[in-house]
Amino acid sequence: MHRILAGRSSRDSVRITTEGGSSFFTRPEYLERAGIGPSAVDSIRRLCAGGVDGAVEAMDIGDDLEDALDAAGNAWVAEKRAASLLARSEQSRYMVGTKLAARGFAPVAASMALDRLESLGLLDDARFAAAWVESRIRRSADGPDAVVAGLRSRGIDPELARSTVENLFDRDARLLSLNRALAKAARRSTFDPDRTRAKLLRQGFSRAEVDDGLQRLKTAT
Repeated sequence: MHRILAGRSSRDSVRITTEGGSSFFTRPEYLERAGIGPSAVDSIRRLCAGGVDGAVEAMDIGDDLEDALDAAGNAWVAEKRAASLLARSEQSRYMVGTKLAARGFAPVAASMALDRLESLGLLDDARFAAAWVESRIRRSADGPDAVVAGLRSRGIDPELARSTVENLFDRDARLLSLNRALAKAARRSTFDPDRTRAKLLRQGFSRAEVDDGLQRLKTAT
């Protein structure tokens, strides 16, 4: 048996100090999702609300509740880490989750944190997918199928990946990427039109697009 000695609260977070000397922040929603029962959550809410102006009466907690409190506290830390990653660049849920896992966060803590960031609009797979496709259009030589594969490797849902590419990878974008790919291939001393054609078809360019591009390249040289 352990005890919560003090609590502090703000608009959407609580700070809990235990008898063992540990002190951590978390959120009421994390307490609930960590498996703490409604009556215990209500008690912690009241304890922390009463602690705004000082220490409150102690609250006894069992080992099972202590584990849940640890999970809720870790979710707070995971949230802050994930928010820091997203502040640097747009990323998918899968990408952020992978980085949290690499730093030792348990799946349950990471999931709670990522769900909250999604609810706040700070994490959005659709927004990431659009931004990533637009960046590929600006500077890559990838065909549409290759771009879809790139999104899927970053954890984007297949349907979302395909629809995003279809919406953004228009005729002009396809032509721009195709010309980059052809120019890159033509610079190689081992340039082979047939192998280049096969590769471009695998990347999702149409036969007409590839044949027209190769003809233009042949005429130019």
